[in-house]
Amino acid sequence: QPALGEYVGVWFYLTNNGPSTATGMTVSIPAPPGLRYHSGAWAAGAFDGATWLVPGPLASGSEYWITLNYYVETPGTKELTARVVGSDQVDPVATNNAATLVITPNAWADLRVSLLGPPTGTIAPGTSVGPWGLFLEVNNGGPAVASNVVVHFPIPAGITVTGGGAQHGTWDVASGTWTIGTMAAGSLARLTLTAIVNST
Repeated sequence: QPALGEYVGVWFYLTNNGPSTATGMTVSIPAPPGLRYHSGAWAAGAFDGATWLVPGPLASGSEYWITLNYYVETPGTKELTARVVGSDQVDPVATNNAATLVITPNAWADLRVSLLGPPTGTIAPGTSVGPWGLFLEVNNGGPAVASNVVVHFPIPAGITVTGGGAQHGTWDVASGTWTIGTMAAGSLARLTLTAIVNST
């Protein structure tokens, strides 16, 4: 199943079960709420994002394909239906004129936070905290996009931040709040701070 905030590709096949050649076919494929049409390709005709117009001719026993890509905007199960709504010939069997794909997005986003090169041992007053200062990293292991990401990283008493900041998002030294915002699957964000140990 696709991840929330990512793309999903689907395939539909338009088959003529005969006995006559089919022409002037119209297939309705409206995107349900939460899926946004992005791009596609098809063996014949034209597609405008909701309707596939297939002039034909489509011989008995033959088929045309269409592949479509959608952006998953919201969580929750969605049903994407392709339905034949018209053709130049009378179709005596209407029960096989529709096909539905059930799409259930994966809304989980595995966020991992790491403090790289943390301070160790005894640090003399007035000297730098750690070999790289305070270096915090957040990774989104996916599969979904993570939104409204906020990390709370208060600076303990006895340490003074002297520089640096967030490479992604904004950092508030007073509250220790690092507001990252949206993180795509597989992305990372870094907070790099220089700091010293207070003399008292």
